[in-house]
Amino acid sequence: MSRPSFTETREAIEAAAKKEHAERRELVFKYPDLVARLGRLPWAFSRPEIWTGYIPPLMVEGPHDPKTPRGAWIRNTSPQRIHLVAIVREAYARTWGEDTARAWLEEINTNRWTNDWSPHDALGRAAKVLDRHTPDWAKERS
Repeated sequence: MSRPSFTETREAIEAAAKKEHAERRELVFKYPDLVARLGRLPWAFSRPEIWTGYIPPLMVEGPHDPKTPRGAWIRNTSPQRIHLVAIVREAYARTWGEDTARAWLEEINTNRWTNDWSPHDALGRAAKVLDRHTPDWAKERS
């Protein structure tokens, strides 16, 4: 079995992220009161129906200053992420119960490599991983 191409990898990552986001959006939109809360977020959506189901990542690249090493990752404590996680967690609790909501919350708050990154972010990470494992002679051909 051959290694998937970069395009195949990108398409798989994008499809998985879009599916996860759509499922999350559908879950929240079952509850009108939760949809209404989307319009009250910090930096709220002008129309809640434009939310795709995306939640900003747990970890973001830190500021570039002398005290922080370049490329250092810090925990994302943005109010938008905090509120979106709370809304989705509530939808999970109402639909499948507290145990499932707790499990989802634990998963979304771990730093797994594909943890809720946008397809663009996941693609960038995949490119870095592939680049590290691609010999120089193969890079020269592309």
